[in-house]
Amino acid sequence: GFGIAEVGGMIGSDMVVVHEDADGEWVATDSHSPTKSKPVADDNQDWTLHNRTVADGVTTVLLSRILEPCDPQDRPIVDNDQDTRIVVAHGTAGPLSYHSTTRTSDRVNFFKVTPDPLEAIKASDDFKVMHLKARSYADLAIGFELPVPGNVDTATTYVDFCVQVPEDGQLVAFEALLDPAAAQYVHHFVVQGYKRELKASCTDEVYATVCKPDYPTKMTAWHTACTREADGSYGATCSQEPACLTALQDLTRDDGVCMGVQEGGTSSVRDYLDFFLNEIALPCGADFGIGAFAILRDCQAELKEFDDMWVLCAEQSQGRDCAKCLPAVEAISWETWSGCVTELIFGGNVEGGLEWIRNQMHRSCGGSGDWEPISSMLAMDDLWGWGPGSSPMILPANVGFDIGSKGYKTLGINVHYDNPQSTPNVVDTSGIAAYYTTTARENSAGMLQLGDKFVIMETLPVAEANATGELAEHVFTCPGEATQLALGNESITIISSLLHMHVDGYFMETVVLDSTGAEKQRATAEYYDGNFQTDVHAQFEITGGDTLRTRCVYKPKEGAMFGLGKSAEMCIDFLIYYPVNEKLSNDFRGACGVELHNHPLVQQLAADGFKIHSQTSLGLQSLTRRFSQQPTAECVAASSTTTMTPTTTATTTVAEDASGTAGICASAAVLLVLGKF
Repeated sequence: GFGIAEVGGMIGSDMVVVHEDADGEWVATDSHSPTKSKPVADDNQDWTLHNRTVADGVTTVLLSRILEPCDPQDRPIVDNDQDTRIVVAHGTAGPLSYHSTTRTSDRVNFFKVTPDPLEAIKASDDFKVMHLKARSYADLAIGFELPVPGNVDTATTYVDFCVQVPEDGQLVAFEALLDPAAAQYVHHFVVQGYKRELKASCTDEVYATVCKPDYPTKMTAWHTACTREADGSYGATCSQEPACLTALQDLTRDDGVCMGVQEGGTSSVRDYLDFFLNEIALPCGADFGIGAFAILRDCQAELKEFDDMWVLCAEQSQGRDCAKCLPAVEAISWETWSGCVTELIFGGNVEGGLEWIRNQMHRSCGGSGDWEPISSMLAMDDLWGWGPGSSPMILPANVGFDIGSKGYKTLGINVHYDNPQSTPNVVDTSGIAAYYTTTARENSAGMLQLGDKFVIMETLPVAEANATGELAEHVFTCPGEATQLALGNESITIISSLLHMHVDGYFMETVVLDSTGAEKQRATAEYYDGNFQTDVHAQFEITGGDTLRTRCVYKPKEGAMFGLGKSAEMCIDFLIYYPVNEKLSNDFRGACGVELHNHPLVQQLAADGFKIHSQTSLGLQSLTRRFSQQPTAECVAASSTTTMTPTTTATTTVAEDASGTAGICASAAVLLVLGKF
């Protein structure tokens, strides 16, 4: 069987199956695959089998079809300078049966033979490469051992690794490098650029966002030794004081940061430290001196100062009571506070939170425009996302991400591991190869994420409590007023779109509407498959005033929630674009979606009924996807009058219709399937 795939897998593929029928004749059946099961025959048969031969164990079939059938159960083959995703499989002799593992997927340009652009980069002296791989924090020469349980939940681990940029230049391509021994546990990468140098080994500061590999073991020892009291507190009586003290002393500063952040996020760190130091460690006689938790304890004043400001600006006034908020923001000794936080909680939610303070509280309340919080030190942008099924990213010849003195000084990858069976001793060295040039390119690239970049909807249910449909739809809108504010009368060019959901994802799309509401562009995964998170390569423009609407439809399991784990759900569209727009990068933090719910602009729109996020329950039949409609009578009649005559040249076989128009041309226009039919 051969299929034209939507995202790279069997689901959603337009297929032709060559098989032996009941009479022993070999036939080609035009089919489609809405699920991972036996392909369904199309109502209209558009493929023609011209020849089948078997020689030396190789079966060769010559097939033809017009490029763009009117049949809605077929996928068009378009000459747009992009490769077409294909799937191929074969089974054993006899009637049609399951192909088992004899299958593969690939990309083919049916219209011309083109060199592999990544191989061209690798072979050229004009490009260099940086490798960034998972490694042990204790010994950078060996791989990273997945913690059991994970550092987010039982199965899920998020971990960061980084590398210093060696010189000025521009990143032009990214390639995922998967460790075969651990590839099944790698859920996705996000490549990130930091606008400052991290510490020498790129590991000291990483500790503050990722728990050490032995953190779960230390946590278990602490929970066991410092017994929980009847009221739920720990260590109040120090009933196992020697073991409890030993377990406490064994915890490091960085383990404590992980504990604080995991207990409830950045905003709860001070409360957690109060609890840990005052209710557990100190009553039990622990003396940490300048070692474990010393910095946590020394930063109590700064953390309290920030929390008090947060109450005035966010919790009570929602950022709109300038009389209380602005003085509180201006009063913070940001230099001292930022140094403390850099040691404590680098990354996490600090960066986004401080940008929110700057843009929605400080500036909107009339604060000085040159005020820069810690986020200027922590400035980090996402550059590329990879998930299973994603292909390498090669930027256009006039585009690159700036690195070095005028750009990102450190590269990082945030890796999401999924280990649902809690398999022990999994060591991973997966990572990326980042290719760059020192020759300046015309345009600098950037990334814009739509939907819910920061997973603000974490712990919220995917389906409404009273939902009656089989599907749950979530729509996130980046309003035209936001793109107008960011872009003005200028435009940006989108290079690629990576649509990202998890296991319950069913359908996803982003639609671009102009200021009149007319559709300009659509990136769609009609048959979403989390195992094939394929990016859509299509260049189009977004202009100030355009509305971007990202729609995620799920077929949720009972109790499905949004969150960070693979079993939870997300809705993010990763858009790579050029030229980079500073307002999108800085004022919007590279995102336009649900995180803007407190933005003054969105608050103003909400007064007129605008919703940045909406949720609906749908029936399966209410979602129209390819294959769900039958061909019209006119389409059937037209197909029955079209004849295809294969012709052969020295280098290629071409199928032409009666008018002489080329129908389908592959690099050999012949499908070679290894095996015996």
